[in-house]
Amino acid sequence: MTKNLINKNSIFKLIKMLDMEQCEKEVILKHLQIALPTFYKNIQKIKQAGFKIEKKNNIYLLKKYKNILKLENNEKSTIAYMLNMALMYLPKYKFDNFQNFINKFLLMASECDYLEVYKKFRLIRKCSLIEKYEEKIDTLEIFILKKEKAKITLRSNRKILIRPLRFDWKKDSPELHYINLSKNTEEKINVESIAKIENPNTAENNIYNNEIIFELYDTLAKRYLLKKEERIVKNTKNSLIIASSSKDKQTLFKRLLRYDTLCKILFPKNEVDEFNKIIDKAIINIDSMG
Repeated sequence: MTKNLINKNSIFKLIKMLDMEQCEKEVILKHLQIALPTFYKNIQKIKQAGFKIEKKNNIYLLKKYKNILKLENNEKSTIAYMLNMALMYLPKYKFDNFQNFINKFLLMASECDYLEVYKKFRLIRKCSLIEKYEEKIDTLEIFILKKEKAKITLRSNRKILIRPLRFDWKKDSPELHYINLSKNTEEKINVESIAKIENPNTAENNIYNNEIIFELYDTLAKRYLLKKEERIVKNTKNSLIIASSSKDKQTLFKRLLRYDTLCKILFPKNEVDEFNKIIDKAIINIDSMG
């Protein structure tokens, strides 16, 4: 994704060395601990950015260099968003050209600004990908939390009975680690290649029918008292995930509504939709009263 990212210990230190005084090539290589191809590549990047490097024999000096850009935080965010949009919608060769242009532009800023732009870019990229795969991730996380089997259908139409274990990020997408129950081996797969996720259990035992899973946050999670029809699925430092087998869903929803932003229904999806309808209806009623 960011193969053109400039090594912070390379090009900016090279600029600093050459901006101060004349330097021999061998001294630069030894001081920066870089290979000769990297040295020549970075010299070329500096020239492409519009700065003049004076060379005599093996002695180099950067002429008329200034960090002429001082980027504001919103400007760094804008550049990061531009990089993400380019990555999403441009062909690879066009994105590479655009990223090269951005790198040249950022060479006129500070090393700190350069690295902050790419930090924001990586965060924006990850958020975009989480949103893209959100429904699949949420569904699989329920199986992980409950340690349940799942049946996945791949885009190739191949079906696998699995026990999902965890997620890792691999390049530009989440990767699911799971136990292949037919082989009893641990495997991994890109979430993007999963077309469908099903519960292999019978209707009577189906978690989609029997339980509502919700998450509580912050102080509510710490002081919450379990009801008799509830059980803890996962307990972390700042949240509590609970499964409720209550048959009186309306009463459950009304209680959860009182928790406001400290509560979120995670599963199943049809119950989440029902919960959102109740919230929307309540908002309309409040607005009409005003």
